[in-house]
Amino acid sequence: MPSASLHSYRARILMILADGWTLRASVLATEAGISAQSASGHLEKLVSGGLVRVAASGRHRYYTLAGPEIGSVLASLASIAEPFEITSLRQGTRAHGLRQGRTCYDHVAGKLGVAITEALLRTQALVRTDDGAGTGRAETDPLSAGSCANCPYELGPYS
Repeated sequence: MPSASLHSYRARILMILADGWTLRASVLATEAGISAQSASGHLEKLVSGGLVRVAASGRHRYYTLAGPEIGSVLASLASIAEPFEITSLRQGTRAHGLRQGRTCYDHVAGKLGVAITEALLRTQALVRTDDGAGTGRAETDPLSAGSCANCPYELGPYS
């Protein structure tokens, strides 16, 4: 059975890719804090598991999440997972930046995404179409719904 650290490194790689970027293995290794050889092995497992896609361009291989549904699952899991221990200034800076604002495929997330959504709702440029009766976290925090299907919006009268 793989150790927890193996899963932790794979989870780090997936979370790095969750912003929708397509990155080389060397960049992923640096960001995850592991060797290039280790990253290559983890990426091979993630590709064979259908979580990550790889595309060759010249002598480089570029990795990305296999699709937006993988990003959605990662975001849901991240909301309930215990945070990993930050052991360097680089990790702390990156974690802070991700909390402030990031993109996740087709939307802005983090505190910036929440602030934008709140402003659009407050000015009625955006209105909820489910009257806050969504499922999951939408019932207690309407801006934290798992997906637009659970908490849909449409353009408001002042858009």
